Amino acid sequence: MGIKAKWNERYGDATGERQASRVLKENLHLLPDNGRALDLACGSGGNSILLAQQGLQVDAWDIADVPIAALQDVALKRQLSILAEVRDVEAKPPETETFDVIVVSYFLDRDIIPSLTQALKHGGLIYYQTFTQQRVPIEARNERNSG
Repeated sequence: MGIKAKWNERYGDATGERQASRVLKENLHLLPDNGRALDLACGSGGNSILLAQQGLQVDAWDIADVPIAALQDVALKRQLSILAEVRDVEAKPPETETFDVIVVSYFLDRDIIPSLTQALKHGGLIYYQTFTQQRVPIEARNERNSG
């Protein structure tokens, strides 16, 4: 099974409310009042929706077309400024100095990190949330260890 098919299958079965990443929700106060944001490897689009609700114009990219089609429908119904597109960021990274904010959740390709920092406008922000070495989200690990 190819990577696109894998993610299409995973998101084809997804139900429930789209959730934004913890790092984004906890740091909304750092967002600019307006500008352009990228939700990279956006999946179901929880980050995209939250960014658009905060007044940003959002580009939402994912390699899988199933979640992109669903996010396009949500953006249209809620009248949110989200341009969702199928895009392989490894093959076509973002252009230089394009975004005020970039959000990446649970997607890690260290080879594209230089492209992401170059894609930020001066003073831009990157919100990055990923797994630990054990492939456990940090918040899940903290919840287990806090009891």
